Order: sequence, then C-alpha cells, then structure tokens
Amino acid sequence: MSTNGNTTGKMVGMIAGPLMGTVDSHPFTAEPQTLLERTLAWLADHSNPILVKELRQAIKSRQFFWTFFLMLIFIVGWSFLGLALSLQSYTAVGAWMMMGYFMILSFPLVVVVPFSAFRSLAREYEDETIQLMRITTMSAQQIVWGKLFSAMAQMSVYFFGVVPCLMFAYLLQGVELAMVGLLLSMYFFGSIFLTSLSLMCAGMTRNAFFRVTINLALIIGLFISFISTIGVTGGLLENAAYGQMVPWDGMILYCVAL
Repeated sequence: MSTNGNTTGKMVGMIAGPLMGTVDSHPFTAEPQTLLERTLAWLADHSNPILVKELRQAIKSRQFFWTFFLMLIFIVGWSFLGLALSLQSYTAVGAWMMMGYFMILSFPLVVVVPFSAFRSLAREYEDETIQLMRITTMSAQQIVWGKLFSAMAQMSVYFFGVVPCLMFAYLLQGVELAMVGLLLSMYFFGSIFLTSLSLMCAGMTRNAFFRVTINLALIIGLFISFISTIGVTGGLLENAAYGQMVPWDGMILYCVAL
C-alpha cells in the first residue's frame, strides 16, 4: 500500500509540477515586476468597485457609443462648414465655429451624462440590487462617489473629442483663449453639478409613486438647462466676437437656471 501511495504521489508531482510552473509564468497570474505594473495593480486593488463596474458598463453601452459617434459626426460636419465660411473671408468666423462646437458638446454634458447617472442609481432601486450593496462593506458615500466619478470619466471622453476642434476654431481668430478656458470650466463644473443633482433625485425613486414624476421633472429640467446653456454660450461668444466685455449678468442667470 505504501509503495502504491508513493508511486501515486510521484505521478501527481510529475503532472502538477509543469502545470504549476505554467500558471506561475502566465502573464495574468505572475507577480507585477516593473514599476508601472505594480502601480496599475495597486490602483486596481484600491479603486472604488462601483467606479470600475460603472465604467465597464458605460464603455460597453450602446448609449455611450451612439452619443459619442453622433457627436463626432456633428463635429466633422460643422468643421467642414467652418472651412467653407473661412474661405469666404467671414469676419470673426472662429467665434461662430466655437459656438457650434460648444453647442454640440453641451447636449452630452448637460443632458446625457446627468440623466445616465440618474438612471444608473435609480435602476439599483428598481431592480432591488441596492439591497445587495448594503450588505457589503461599501458605504453609501462610496456608492455615490463611484457613480459620480464614472460620470466624470465620461465627461472627460466627450471633452477630449471636442477640445482639438476648439483649438482649430481658436486659430481662426475671433475669440480669446481666456474665453475658451472660461467656457470649458463652466461646462465641466456645470455638468458635475447637474450630475450630483440627478443622483440626489435618484435617491427619491425608492417610492414607486414618485418614480415617474421624478423622471419627467428631471428630463424637463435638464432640457431647460440645455437651452439656457446654449443661450449663455451664444451670448458670451457673440460679445467676444465683437470685442465686448463678458456679460456677467448672463453668467448669473445661467447659474440661477441651473
């Protein structure tokens, strides 16, 4: 019996030895060696799990794909129109070009991203998956921050798609670089504010009676913000095109509208 046991142990060792060596040498199971690999591994271990989950779902979603795809199509079309206008020697064509780019950017940032964040958290209550999150070690603050940071990551993708075109419009003259920075900051922080407000509204959807009302009210509010954003952006760039001062009263009205 002992001889058979020793023979079986040797056979298992002969078979498992190469297999364990293969597993250890596999790139997905091996320990990180370089500084970059160790840094990425540390970030993956310490990242908010809700953030990782939401980013994966957002990147694979049709809503994000079609929004970004349509935004690029409108940007290309508006760029060709701007080139045609510049060839005809229109004055201050850069300001009008930039106005179109900001209008294209405003819809994803003011409407799509906040409403997507709202639906992301509201769906947790509708599907009752929020109960599973509560039994984990994650706090409510981590859940909300994860969804907000996911929305901010989507904002960054939309920004990166438009910023090169804004630089192209700046080269056509008609607007100062400080105005471009002011509008980008206004759009970024305005979108964060609307996303935070949408997440707050999503917390009220626990009651099924108010769920439809909150959805409709939020959609109407986001479209009002979208229209007001276009109006303020047009006023700022129109004044910049004619060399006038920044209308701070318009900026105050925009904040009130938000």
